[in-house]
Amino acid sequence: MSDPHRQFLPEQLLVNVRLMDDQHAHLFAQLEALKELCIAQNALPQSEAEALYQTLVEHCDSEAALATAAGVDFTAHNKKHQAMLTGIRKMINEVLHERLDVFSLIRYVDYWFERHILDEDKHLAKALGDS
Repeated sequence: MSDPHRQFLPEQLLVNVRLMDDQHAHLFAQLEALKELCIAQNALPQSEAEALYQTLVEHCDSEAALATAAGVDFTAHNKKHQAMLTGIRKMINEVLHERLDVFSLIRYVDYWFERHILDEDKHLAKALGDS
């Protein structure tokens, strides 16, 4: 794996669909960089919050496209993505209005994605391979 972001994706979280693994690795690297930036600045820059949200949206969209192209029913998986995006948007707004600690947001996204990869994306990857 030559992608420098792969160091942020533990082997047990690999789903063996290159696009998904690359995006997962990038997301975890982005979270680590965001954590370091927030420690250095003691704040969450709005541009970085929006960049994180956009990364999440793009990832969800690309998984939907993979499923559609393979003829895999993505309805339940997509509902989980939409609920996550709604929750993250709310948390970002709370952080930006100083009603929530940025590290709570980072921990939540990190935990949610790890669980989602294990509970959902591994099944999606298998279905993509089986189609």
